[in-house]
Amino acid sequence: MRKIFTLTLLLISFNSYSNDFNYVWNKIVELEGKKIDKSIGYSHSKFGITKGTLNNYNKKFKKNYKLNSLSEQQAKTIAYKMVYEPNLISFIKDDRIAMAVMDWAYNSNPINATKKIQSMLGLKVDGKFSIEDIKYINTLTWEEFISKYYTKRKAYFYSLNKPKFIKGWLIRLEKVRKL
Repeated sequence: MRKIFTLTLLLISFNSYSNDFNYVWNKIVELEGKKIDKSIGYSHSKFGITKGTLNNYNKKFKKNYKLNSLSEQQAKTIAYKMVYEPNLISFIKDDRIAMAVMDWAYNSNPINATKKIQSMLGLKVDGKFSIEDIKYINTLTWEEFISKYYTKRKAYFYSLNKPKFIKGWLIRLEKVRKL
């Protein structure tokens, strides 16, 4: 009953506020590519879906998808159900902001990414976007959002201390900034 009430409240609150998941997904695929990522020496991800995410999805939704044979449609469904939908990204009205939020959540632990975004925006940091968080995000222009996002995510990349990957991460960040 609580879930139905929350969903109804969200639909009423954000009636005209939604972005295009297809736009968001297509940008994610542009950045991720469609091939198996073996950059760390073994099959690590495909379409950005890691083995860990795939295992969690298979367990939660009683599927038996395999990383090597994962189709783009399967990856899209996983991204939607594991990141986009539970993090209320669908209620962000600006496609570019939705894409930037999705990209960070998709490529990091979604809870940690949400905490970083909440922190950069001066919101309550709890790792789960609330209705109030989304309402605030929807007041921001792309320029306001991306300037804070760019600085925070770049600092996050450097904090990971993974010099092997930093160049690629920074190229990706530039592509997100130019949306």
